[in-house]
Amino acid sequence: MKPPIKIDKDCKSFSDWFAEQGIELKNNPVYELEGILLDITERISKEMKKQNISKKELSKQLGKKPSFMKKVLRGQTNLTLDDALRIGLKLGMMLTVDYNHIDDE
Repeated sequence: MKPPIKIDKDCKSFSDWFAEQGIELKNNPVYELEGILLDITERISKEMKKQNISKKELSKQLGKKPSFMKKVLRGQTNLTLDDALRIGLKLGMMLTVDYNHIDDE
């Protein structure tokens, strides 16, 4: 088992730490995907709060186990595009996907 990652207390952010380790995050597929998933789950969470719908209730409406939305919002499950679309539709939102040129960011 690998020892835990130690972050220097003088580091400003995880990005800084990765840079110090010589790990490039820009255009790293794993890093970029985590950012997209975080954005999706944040939007879902905000909309659930706005509509005052519980994780358990939304899971039930989706025909999933009661713990499904809890796992989705904690990043503890593989959120598929299918599930993300279905969750959005239940909340009255449409999932859209777009490609942007890397140079435009």
